[in-house]
Amino acid sequence: MTVAGQLRSRGYRAESLHDVVVRQRILARRAKQDDPARISDAEVAEETGQTPSVLVTLNLRDYSDPAQHETLVERHSISVVQVRVPKKESTAVLRPAAIHDIVHRWAHRFVMLEPGQPTVATATRSGVRRRDLEAIREEQRQREEATKRRRAEIAAERVAADEDRRARAVRRAQERPRQPKPKPGEDDEERLFRDDA
Repeated sequence: MTVAGQLRSRGYRAESLHDVVVRQRILARRAKQDDPARISDAEVAEETGQTPSVLVTLNLRDYSDPAQHETLVERHSISVVQVRVPKKESTAVLRPAAIHDIVHRWAHRFVMLEPGQPTVATATRSGVRRRDLEAIREEQRQREEATKRRRAEIAAERVAADEDRRARAVRRAQERPRQPKPKPGEDDEERLFRDDA
């Protein structure tokens, strides 16, 4: 059963990309008829934004990416719920039951996302984490600043390590006794004899 089917069984109005009517509406809006089997994330977001609704998806990659939020969430003023299945239950056998459990457990919270600002939420077995786009952007800025600081620290540590290696090399060179330079024409045996003396 699809996520939409599970929501319908709970009494919520829900549509799915698997519904023929929904696919036909999306394809009718296209300027040119590309591959009808493939519908882009932008087309899904546009369809969701046609009426006040919440997009419930298993697509974690695109809707988790802050770079995609402007295109997929903000432009169409939608709220998105990502259903996140635990890794240990991501096998083909266990995944449908995990999705069913998460959707049934938190469907009443999905509906509450509809009004207000566009939001990205993540639903797991333990709860629903709701974040507005500004909070996500602020988290992204903080992560980027922390990454820059860490890179600067690593670069400073490398410079200090290089300087330390050079200083040790200079000390070793200064501590090493200097060997006299061989005179022109002097052979190895004479040099060895003089060094022993």
